[in-house]
Amino acid sequence: MGAFWQTCGCGKKAPAAAADGNLDKQKSKLRTFIGPDEPIGWHLAAFYGVQHVLAMFGGLITPATLIALNTGNAGEIPYLISMALLTSGFSTIWQVAQLKTKPLPGFPLGICVGTGMLSVMGSSFTWVTLSGAVDTALPPEKRLAAIMCASLVCWFPEAIIAFCPEKARKIFPPIVTGSVVFMIGLGLLNVGINYWAGNVGPFDAYGTPQSWGLGLFTFSLVLACYILGQRPGLGLLKTGSITFGLVGGYIFATFFGSKTCSASPTWGCTGYLDLNPYTNGIAEAQVFTYPIPFKYGWAWDWGLFLPFLVAYVVSAVESIGDISATSKYSRLPTAGPEFNRRVQGGLLSDGLASMFASIFTAFPNTTFSQNNGVIAMTGVASRRAGYACGVILMFLGLFGNFSKAVALMPWPVLGAAVTVCFGLVMNAGLAIVSKGGFTPRKMMTLACCVGISAGIKFAHSSHPNSRAAWNCPGADTGDYDMTAISGLDIAVRYRRFKDADGEPVCVERELSSLALTFWRAAYLLISNELCLTLIIAATLNVILPKSDEDYENDRLMEEDDNASESEVSSHEATPAKLANLKGSESEMTEAPLKATPPGHTPPDSEHTAVQV
Repeated sequence: MGAFWQTCGCGKKAPAAAADGNLDKQKSKLRTFIGPDEPIGWHLAAFYGVQHVLAMFGGLITPATLIALNTGNAGEIPYLISMALLTSGFSTIWQVAQLKTKPLPGFPLGICVGTGMLSVMGSSFTWVTLSGAVDTALPPEKRLAAIMCASLVCWFPEAIIAFCPEKARKIFPPIVTGSVVFMIGLGLLNVGINYWAGNVGPFDAYGTPQSWGLGLFTFSLVLACYILGQRPGLGLLKTGSITFGLVGGYIFATFFGSKTCSASPTWGCTGYLDLNPYTNGIAEAQVFTYPIPFKYGWAWDWGLFLPFLVAYVVSAVESIGDISATSKYSRLPTAGPEFNRRVQGGLLSDGLASMFASIFTAFPNTTFSQNNGVIAMTGVASRRAGYACGVILMFLGLFGNFSKAVALMPWPVLGAAVTVCFGLVMNAGLAIVSKGGFTPRKMMTLACCVGISAGIKFAHSSHPNSRAAWNCPGADTGDYDMTAISGLDIAVRYRRFKDADGEPVCVERELSSLALTFWRAAYLLISNELCLTLIIAATLNVILPKSDEDYENDRLMEEDDNASESEVSSHEATPAKLANLKGSESEMTEAPLKATPPGHTPPDSEHTAVQV
């Protein structure tokens, strides 16, 4: 066990005091961060990989589950979850590996696939909204086929953006990408709190003191590990705080026995998870799940074409923001040729992974924003952790028993842990927006795009003008819930009036097929908070005039990017630097101080050797 702790540099004794006191401080700092290419043991990489898997597991299986329900394919949920895990693991491995060529004619950066960082891939919630608008005239399996075919055909915008990263950064500057990343975190907070409160389990378990209590225990465990991990020799507690919280919460939940619910003498449930393998699905789960290309055949829905094109652009902007955040947390440059190569590789990998996922009946893949929160919280950016994460995801996808066991994790445990990560994603978005400082123009852009998008996402209630209240065709009891933007859809598609008896009547308007297809596409764009954030932020970035303060802000950002690129070598804690650091102790102590020219400030000694 001691070797395990020492692998991450967390269990070693503090070094003897050096002549230069700052040197010890540098060594201590280096041990709190694990860079992308630092050689760590595979046992430790597996530990950190599990941390990422657990943090993203709910976000991986939920889109597949919701899309299956939206399209009337509840029986396909186990298979779709397995394929989501399998394709996520495979695409994560090639994203982390980064395949690249030398510069080629017409391609000064060469051709690169993958970011070469700890960029974890998975299905985005963006596609859940789009799946609900598939043509209901299609049979259930063909609805899935239509989504897969649209995903397979519409991925090319990411490839186009990938080969012009400099132009993409001008079209989508930090104010645009940062706003999208901020909105991602804000939207995910809703998911995290829903998980914490009990998610979609039995109604009596949602929001109960038991659910909040279990989540609070998990949250306290994560926070306690993070705080204790600040102490010398306990760094593993900090870097593994999310894993310890999830595992500790899971184990704690088993102490309350198997989950049982009854309506008499009082309605309620005891326990948090079903421990019986014959009733919780573990015994019935397939031992091995075989991927079947194009399992649901072929189908096409023109109403999905335009929304999927825009969704892939949103995915590209989201990925640029994620790659920027991952670079920042990995202490790599966020500008210059190296960063542009990472952007190109990340976007190409996104597109190819989505095409690959569509073939194997999974949903489009993109970089997972919440895993940036894990990197930020733990200080672990090792690519080996990414490889381990990918292998574990593939294993869970192929072997249904193991993935089912992980899926049994109580929702409050998962929600409490990932809510912290989602908050850190919001912080990353703000950090991207605030590069160079906030200006009135930036604040106006952020206020408009986030205010409108978040308002549309969260403004919903049971309303007397809902489809169910007016007896609109196809409405069910769930359609009593109405959002602000769905009211617009009802007004466009339906004509409502009261008959002679005063009963509400709702009939569909006679719209042409082209008009209905166009409206479906437009509605999908304005009802998705990420699409709307991108549209508003990009539009305001073009039409809002720049002041002298904004031009000064651009200059400061350019200087900051140049400094980040030039100092990247000093940010990487490589084994060579760790070795050189010790060998340079005597040189640092014996070297005479140089005279400081008038008007210049001597550099901070803390940053002269290795800046971290």
